[in-house]
Amino acid sequence: MDSGIAFVGVFSLAVAYVTLCQRSSIRNIPGPPSPSWIFGNMLQLILPGEYGANEFAWLKAFGAVYRLKGCFGQDRLFISDPTALQYILNSPLFPYGPAQSTMIDLIYPEKCVMAQQGDRHKRLRAAMNPCFTGAAVRNFTPIFERVAQAMTAKFEESSGSKVDVCPVFSEATLSTISEAALGYPMQDMDKDFVAYNEQLLALGANQSPGQILSDAVSVRLPRWILKAAIHLPTTTFHIIRTAKALAKELGRKVIREKIDAARQGSVAETDVFDMLLGLGNTEKKKNAITLDEVVDQTGIFLVE
Repeated sequence: MDSGIAFVGVFSLAVAYVTLCQRSSIRNIPGPPSPSWIFGNMLQLILPGEYGANEFAWLKAFGAVYRLKGCFGQDRLFISDPTALQYILNSPLFPYGPAQSTMIDLIYPEKCVMAQQGDRHKRLRAAMNPCFTGAAVRNFTPIFERVAQAMTAKFEESSGSKVDVCPVFSEATLSTISEAALGYPMQDMDKDFVAYNEQLLALGANQSPGQILSDAVSVRLPRWILKAAIHLPTTTFHIIRTAKALAKELGRKVIREKIDAARQGSVAETDVFDMLLGLGNTEKKKNAITLDEVVDQTGIFLVE
């Protein structure tokens, strides 16, 4: 325990030194004052008294682009202008930031669309785009209606009493996505997958000052250390490892069943996986993705 505390202390001093030596290119952009060098504005941003209250106040005071302080005095740019965001999200000049890269490395499979960049990312996006057009989404309307009716029935059963809506909405979301994306009813899913999926989502939702500080430290570590850390025998990493493995196992199972059905002459394009596999299309497009790549999209669809 003492050696761990000593390591954190030495690392914090190293971070402080590096931060002080760096000159931020956005330091002159106006923004709200920082109440803490250690936390910056992160507690106000992530753990506000009222959700969104600080962002609206800062937007009114400083406009659509302003500077925030991250942990250890780091300058961060906060952008809410839709045109600027569209350019940033679609430009190769803006790669993922350290926090997002860390999250992708830990949670998502290697071949998923979020983990890819450059030509491979473009190919995956081109293959997936037809699955999310207006016409494609309209085909999922019966699923949306059925899940909404089931959710409404649960609320009506609890009429007059307090209800925690989060579990109901979480179950409804997973049920909708599992059918629309995989063509696989939630009730047929492995119970372990559903349980670990819920635990993984809970990890992302549970924020605290300690978690914010831990995230700020982790993004400053070399990526090879973070990739190795996933194998540590902690509860958090166990949940992440298990959820990823079960999602991949589910993806393989769904694809096997669809291929077997196609061999028996039963081919349909009623869900996203059907469209990605293109089992009924004898002339596969050049941007068609491999079976392994389809499997790795399972985590993207279900762990959101």
